[in-house]
Amino acid sequence: MYKEVVISVDESEVRVALLEDKVLQEFFVERKGRRGIASNIYKGRVESILPGMEAAFVDIGLEKSGFLYVSDVAKEVDIFEEMVATYGEEEATKLESGKRARPSLSIEDILRKGQEILVQVVKEPMGTKGARISSHISLPGRFLVLMPTVEHIGVSRRITNEKERERLRGLLRRLRPTGMGFILRTAGEGKGKKEFLADIRYLTHLWRRIEKIGRRCRAPKLIHQELGLICRVARDFFYSDINRVVIDSKEEGAALKGFLKTFLPDLRPRVEIYKDEEPLFSSYGLEKEIEAALRSKVWLKSGGNLVIEEGTAGITIDVNTGRYVGRGSLEGTALRINLEAASAIARQLRLRDLGGIIIIDFIDMELQKNRKKILRRLEGDLKRDRSKTEVLQYSPLGLVEMTRQRIRENLSRTLCQPCPYCQGRGIVKSVVTISIGAQRKLRRLFSRSTEKEIVLRAHPQVAFHLLNEARESISKLERQFRKRVAVEEDSGLHLEEVKFLSRMGEELDTE
Repeated sequence: MYKEVVISVDESEVRVALLEDKVLQEFFVERKGRRGIASNIYKGRVESILPGMEAAFVDIGLEKSGFLYVSDVAKEVDIFEEMVATYGEEEATKLESGKRARPSLSIEDILRKGQEILVQVVKEPMGTKGARISSHISLPGRFLVLMPTVEHIGVSRRITNEKERERLRGLLRRLRPTGMGFILRTAGEGKGKKEFLADIRYLTHLWRRIEKIGRRCRAPKLIHQELGLICRVARDFFYSDINRVVIDSKEEGAALKGFLKTFLPDLRPRVEIYKDEEPLFSSYGLEKEIEAALRSKVWLKSGGNLVIEEGTAGITIDVNTGRYVGRGSLEGTALRINLEAASAIARQLRLRDLGGIIIIDFIDMELQKNRKKILRRLEGDLKRDRSKTEVLQYSPLGLVEMTRQRIRENLSRTLCQPCPYCQGRGIVKSVVTISIGAQRKLRRLFSRSTEKEIVLRAHPQVAFHLLNEARESISKLERQFRKRVAVEEDSGLHLEEVKFLSRMGEELDTE
């Protein structure tokens, strides 16, 4: 399998796409000035105790207080739930099934109002909910994750060879500092003392520094910020099987090479700086892929389709025959579409970063052996997903229920905003997203068209953003291509609609 990482950097946002055999599988975006807070470490102050929920609200300096469960602070718990769920350890199953005892102390026995405590964000704020936090800190390195507050040795569930798992556990037991725990990441398979010691030295030094800063400052205060998107993806996703990394920023490319020189020197020669005039994501056809990932309907090659609906309580996915009529029996038709749909669903969950409870309504089939084939295909394709997933059997209603770990806002919530036209029942792209897209289309037109001046007509909110917040970016494009653009507002246009016209009024094609 040929794997590529495509990184686009502009003045507004950083975007990273992971491709497998030229097909987009995962997509990440980070807006300038709006970095996520997952894995950030804060010194917080307990605002209130909720005995009935065995939880507390902690002020960490954000708009909404963090939510801290007793199981995420009690010292009796030898490994915290979110950390293990993230790395898929078998201990997570024991904890979730109740085989491991829950803490006997109540939240009032552990915390008091006004107390200052070091916490880490394990789930981003979502909707009306504040961040989920834990006092069990985790610091990821290249091969290991340090857990300085618990004594535990774990190995990623993706390492399946039992002899290798035992070798790794034994090695870590000998190397780990007293009182600390480690989880070995998938990248650590086959590695030895030299690699692990480098990680241990780096992570323990980082933890001592965090402790020192935490002792000196008063809450609420950010103590440690997670890496930026590019370095974070390099740390968590770059393995020896990555064939190529393409980035369109010379500065960020140099920074990435510097990061790889320390942590992944073998991958450094595979980083290429993109220099063509056509925007990087356009040259790979990724803009259309991202647009499609924001739609509810997904067409399959056979002619069938998926309809993906995001709700407050969970995600529903409906599989339909669509235009496919088949040539054999109804059972055979259903099987073929369902198998294709199972693979497509696994990809869409990764691409859209959908999480929580997911209900899948496959096309009805009578034969039990065919239903098992569908589950095996779905589970097999989900093995490539880094987020923890669990697929249940068919329910009595013929539905497949599954869960996928949710850490941050999904793709649609990141790129879109509640729709003003339907009173929040749906979503449209945000003004910033539309503006950025318009600038990319403008760049494409400038590079292709012979027009010396282009009229950009947009909804008043979008036009205002282009004329003010994005004025410098547009001026830069005008200077680069020695062309001009006139931004005009049109209240009759839909918020997402942007038109590009020649001075004679002829609409220009941006595709």
